Amino acid sequence: MSVDNKKYHWEGAGTLLPSGHTIFETHDGEDGSMWAIADESGDRPDTTEDGVLWLDPSRCLLVAKDDSFDEPREFTQIPVIKESDGKRYHVGCDAATILFLSRFFRWTIVDQDNGAFYNMR
Repeated sequence: MSVDNKKYHWEGAGTLLPSGHTIFETHDGEDGSMWAIADESGDRPDTTEDGVLWLDPSRCLLVAKDDSFDEPREFTQIPVIKESDGKRYHVGCDAATILFLSRFFRWTIVDQDNGAFYNMR
């Protein structure tokens, strides 16, 4: 059940990402086209357990390393804004999804460990 009260008109069936998430476009926003991400807990972003999570292109896609393991593990994350509280979060995903989003949206990737920035073309 959604935690958000506003109903959106989502364009099409969404775009399935390699991570299993789906992104949806709506033109219901004040700024025109807006994109939200949904996990498998709902058919559309406003019917997921988390509610609407807007993609936040004002921040970079993230690649980082977790050194708390014996062998450090890399992880990738998508920046989002949760509609219900307006706070900024990250959604974990896989490398293929980060590469797809970077190319699809011309969205910059930052490697948090070395401070390098990348863009897929």
